[in-house]
Amino acid sequence: MECTFRVFALNLITFAIGDIHGCFDKLQSLLRACEGIGAGRRARFLFVGDYIDRGADSKHVLDFLMRRQIDQSDRFICLRGNHEEMLIRASDKHRSDVR
Repeated sequence: MECTFRVFALNLITFAIGDIHGCFDKLQSLLRACEGIGAGRRARFLFVGDYIDRGADSKHVLDFLMRRQIDQSDRFICLRGNHEEMLIRASDKHRSDVR
């Protein structure tokens, strides 16, 4: 039995980004900086949560990331953080602290 392997050299760089906390302008600046660091390589972004709270633009951050994840799912990967988990739990009408 003969085994052959193909190695694909991807012109790709991956950035892991977390703790955006509603700071849309800073997110935009960071994405531009990452694209520059990529020096022509295709950039992929792995967002590790905490998109909301603290900053003034949580909704804008969420709208932007959801749109990008839909339109460019191969480049924008978004994971849920503890702040998103808290928001989901707080909005649950069956939670134990609501009477």
